[in-house]
Amino acid sequence: GVAKKFFSEEEYAYLLAVPEPERIKIFYWIWSRKEAVLKALGVGLHFSLSSFSVVNADKMEVSLQDKSHWYLESFDVHPDYQAAFATQQKIEKTLLRKWK
Repeated sequence: GVAKKFFSEEEYAYLLAVPEPERIKIFYWIWSRKEAVLKALGVGLHFSLSSFSVVNADKMEVSLQDKSHWYLESFDVHPDYQAAFATQQKIEKTLLRKWK
């Protein structure tokens, strides 16, 4: 229900297209990317989450209604958690360090 309410049509279709066992991970992958964009913009959840899509994995770029472009990077921090960040600078390389 949350995905249908807050995800764009493209994101919701993407979520439904993955096999059932992977849906919870993909849900959080999409959610963390949307949250990263909102945090980068400095706005809260009052911004329409369904007004933009973050599933264009080829470009990892989001264009918002105001024509601003945001680049996204997602990564697994733990098998049960997803993380993402957004920046207006093109992402050339990302390094994730795992401390033991």
